[in-house]
Amino acid sequence: NSSGTVVFDDLVIQESGSFRLRFDALGVSEDAVSNQFTIRPAAANDLIRVSGNGQSAAVNEVLENPFVVRVVDAFGNPVQGESVDFTISDTPDGASGTGLSTENAVTNSSGNASAILTLGSATGDYTVNAGSGVGTVQFTAEAIAGDAVSFEFDPVSSPQVAGSPFVISLTAFDSEGNVAETYGGTADLSTTAGTVSPNSISFSEGEASANITVSAAGTNRTLTATDGQINGTSGVFTVEPG
Repeated sequence: NSSGTVVFDDLVIQESGSFRLRFDALGVSEDAVSNQFTIRPAAANDLIRVSGNGQSAAVNEVLENPFVVRVVDAFGNPVQGESVDFTISDTPDGASGTGLSTENAVTNSSGNASAILTLGSATGDYTVNAGSGVGTVQFTAEAIAGDAVSFEFDPVSSPQVAGSPFVISLTAFDSEGNVAETYGGTADLSTTAGTVSPNSISFSEGEASANITVSAAGTNRTLTATDGQINGTSGVFTVEPG
């Protein structure tokens, strides 16, 4: 205007933080610089998922990374001091021991809040919801079986016949009774019914099956499988003379 003053009455800054404004004009040798000022975030407007979704770990283990969410305003600026609730909304049937490091967290200066999930005893998918006054997001994690600790035979029918082949099936289980699908070892076979042929059996994805023969007749016979650390013995069965 006539006094050399310019008024900017439609200036909008959508990013929060500390700023200075710099003005220059034609014919003016020195720019005008404002004092530093701070723009605060607007009101919380949305809850977004940041990281941690889609992890997997063995049953009963704590996930390596937390579930992280962020509260932002309408312009995407992080909003501090907002309360976020974390809840376990779904677990596999029979799961126990599931837990969260916290069920409520307050967003930090980055707008983030987080919680860490401890998986339960059953394999399968676990679901955690994170919610605030401006929305809800969902996280999932998968629990896989732990290391094999035991072998279990399927029931062996009676009677069997000495020298005649029959099928045996075994399963490797972890400490919680889940099929140890990562187990792929070989177990030695022995029997109280004389000798067994073949005398070993190989596992794939925690399962094994083979045609075998035993040499001696009798009642209350059993089979045993061992890989040196993991063991299992069948139920009793009868063997008739061949």
